[in-house]
Amino acid sequence: VSGILASDSLPGAVPSGKLFLGAADFDPEGQAFLSPYATIHVPTQAGLEVQLTALESLPLSYWTGSSWTSAGFTAAVVTNPQYPLRKAVSAVASVAHVYAVFLNDADSDGIRDERDNCPLATNAGQQNADHDAFGDPCDPCTDTDGDGYGNPGFAANTCALDNCPLISNVA
Repeated sequence: VSGILASDSLPGAVPSGKLFLGAADFDPEGQAFLSPYATIHVPTQAGLEVQLTALESLPLSYWTGSSWTSAGFTAAVVTNPQYPLRKAVSAVASVAHVYAVFLNDADSDGIRDERDNCPLATNAGQQNADHDAFGDPCDPCTDTDGDGYGNPGFAANTCALDNCPLISNVA
């Protein structure tokens, strides 16, 4: 078993719109495990662990020799059995493969879509000046004083501009 934490060590490219979380190579490739099958642990990149929730169910993929395909089952986020301060993704598998976990990341900013405050526009820092549900690059009205008028300087604003963005001054 070999853990893989660098995408350039994978046998194939990370699928488009996906974020690589971690992988493991179980040898010999294609070997069937006898019942009760094998519990596999896929290591996770330390920098992405804050985006995971304990026991969260994540889709598992495996390398077919030419492409990544769904393993047909999910894996749970658990404590890494070899490194207890780290996380891993665990599942029961019946066949040895290179297994990987890819998270949705449509804008390729390193924040998975389920946690991204602006999933269709790159916003790795998750900037959100007015602390609403929308990240600044896709917020239709960045309004820090809450008066319904948008602060100047935010390209995504579609609302009327605020003449005094630090003080609410609704007429």
